[in-house]
Amino acid sequence: MKAELDPRKLIAATTISVAVLFFVTYLVSIADGNNTLCNPFISGCSDITHAGFTSYEKYMLKAILIPTATLMAVIFFFITQLLVQISDNKKSIIKQGKVMLFLASVGCIGLIVGTSVIDGQQTLMKVHLKGVAVFFVLMSVCQVWYTIIEYKYSDRLNKVPLILRRFAIFITAAFSIWSVFMDQTTVNHNIVEWWGVYALIFWFWTFSITKIK
Repeated sequence: MKAELDPRKLIAATTISVAVLFFVTYLVSIADGNNTLCNPFISGCSDITHAGFTSYEKYMLKAILIPTATLMAVIFFFITQLLVQISDNKKSIIKQGKVMLFLASVGCIGLIVGTSVIDGQQTLMKVHLKGVAVFFVLMSVCQVWYTIIEYKYSDRLNKVPLILRRFAIFITAAFSIWSVFMDQTTVNHNIVEWWGVYALIFWFWTFSITKIK
């Protein structure tokens, strides 16, 4: 990925730190006696939101998510610029990139709003859930849209991140489909949330190792 300001360090720092901090928040909630120790990806003992519902955790979750949502919008700008570069500034790609960036930015605003209302038992759950839903739906649309365009120019990029991005999309799609047919229990919803969130983080991280040939 070429640019006057190489964004790969920003992408790596943002994605790795948020992946670690989500789990740290979960561990803090265990230390405070508000959660149980388990592998949430398998057992679904807690979701990410409720791991940050009480005491210090709710402030930690806000401190993680609100700046991250802002940075994701910035990162998506660099991602759309990558498409423009590998398409040799094709006008249709520039236009699609602008629409993609707009949708991603709206999604990030939804995440900020959904996060800002987290306040333990006083959380405005309808606002929170709608804000988070807007984020995941729009971000998923942008991911798939990006992948379709990228496929046309895949010979311009190194192969490993391409494969990893498609794997991340596969994980997201698989758990999205499962969420429709699974038993609608809290445990299953928690499992879907952990896998969905980390698949998204992983998808963003792959751009930190992307290079134009």
